[in-house]
Amino acid sequence: MLRVRKGVVPAAGRGTRLLPATAAVPKELLPVGLKPLLQLCLEEAAASGLEEVALVLSPGKPAIREFLEAATRPGRPGLDSLRSALERCRPVFVEQPVPRGVADALRRAREFTSGEPFAVLLPDNVAFADPPPLAQMRPYLEPGLCALALTEYRRETAGWFGNCGRVEVAPQGGPRYRVTRLHDKGSGNFRLRNGESELVGYARYVLQPWFFDFVPEAAPGGAEIDDTPILQRIAGEGRLAGIRVEGALFDAGNPAGYAAANRFAG
Repeated sequence: MLRVRKGVVPAAGRGTRLLPATAAVPKELLPVGLKPLLQLCLEEAAASGLEEVALVLSPGKPAIREFLEAATRPGRPGLDSLRSALERCRPVFVEQPVPRGVADALRRAREFTSGEPFAVLLPDNVAFADPPPLAQMRPYLEPGLCALALTEYRRETAGWFGNCGRVEVAPQGGPRYRVTRLHDKGSGNFRLRNGESELVGYARYVLQPWFFDFVPEAAPGGAEIDDTPILQRIAGEGRLAGIRVEGALFDAGNPAGYAAANRFAG
């Protein structure tokens, strides 16, 4: 079984899909139930067995650091579960001066990963699952391959997700697949192609150190450096596994998904 000790949490984005709320509060601190998205993500990282996690932040989000510092102070019973998670999974701060895409955020954390395979958790995607998605993936991780979590979108839930993650896969037995194609991101919400359900990539994945070989230093005109084109290339080379995970999963960076996650959390 591939050992994965470290995770990266890109948290420097502007949260434009959730405006105007994110003009007042960083997206990562918006609550689902009584817990901010970032707290849910960090507790998931610890429950997944990660030992360290790099939080990639922009300079314009001091509230995130303040929130995590508050969690380490004694006498805050409402933050006990977060404090416990931070003791098991040590946070490290990495700066992304300007939000320029997920792949750029990951590149900023390259030194932190120390040449090891690492997990990626996008904090605006919320997973209510026991064990959490990354823990479900662990037994099926293969040396030399990147791995993408796969989940089933149903007709009644597909509109809760952004229009990304559409894949073509080849079954490999049990929850294992080989991702043969990852489609481009689209606008709006996800729509099923046909039928009542579809297997889709979810924002939990494990990357190999050679992932960084595909990440450019900059994009033309200062454009974002997204991870999708890189994962597409890796899939085209036959080096992207898919692992089906179970649970109640939500895209809380999407207004409909954020509302659905809060309904689920009660």
